[in-house]
Amino acid sequence: QTSSRRPNVQNGPKHVRNENLRKLNLPKKWRELIEARPGHRIWDFDLKSAHALTLGLEAKDLEYMRLARIDVHSWFTSVLAMKQGLWPSVIDASLPDDQLAAALAEIRAYVHPSGVRFEADIRDTRAKPGILGIGFGMMGNKLYETNKESFRNGQDAQEVVDAFFDYRPLLKKYQNNALLEAHELGHLISRGGFRRVFRHVFDFRYSAWDENKFEQGHGDDAEDVKAF
Repeated sequence: QTSSRRPNVQNGPKHVRNENLRKLNLPKKWRELIEARPGHRIWDFDLKSAHALTLGLEAKDLEYMRLARIDVHSWFTSVLAMKQGLWPSVIDASLPDDQLAAALAEIRAYVHPSGVRFEADIRDTRAKPGILGIGFGMMGNKLYETNKESFRNGQDAQEVVDAFFDYRPLLKKYQNNALLEAHELGHLISRGGFRRVFRHVFDFRYSAWDENKFEQGHGDDAEDVKAF
């Protein structure tokens, strides 16, 4: 993948997450600035939930891969909405395809009597950046720093991460195993045979509460290990 900065012209906005900016419709205006050269066309391709699919593949979570193909973001919306007391229960991921798709479409379109619009206020604002960040190995503080319009603070973002792993333990187990393997071997090898070295997976330090004990935390490479 390629990227650019200041500005990030390769990844223009598609959704408006800040309610105060909704009327400005900045994603549409952004795209109106981009024009192909004479005799050329610009094509925009997006493989549906590609990152979620690859994470499910590596974690051997077939149910999560199935959700990714249908609408994993609306499924996670049901998790977050239930946690907020806005929805009675998490959508059953074992439903047949047609019933699951209908249930996910229902929650995507739902508007709570309090005025919370599930698609705009939970799915696109919290569930989508949450799932993407988790796939990239982010924890609460990093998720918040990269999505300040979606989360109140690092603790709020961490609660979203924790809620996700409460219902997807195989994905949590996969990321933890990847950390241990990278720490023990000093590297990981991808399915394509690419070898990447990791030198600082865990951070060992004296406990702030007991100088005779060590605490283990994530090192500088931990996020990259989980996303590898």
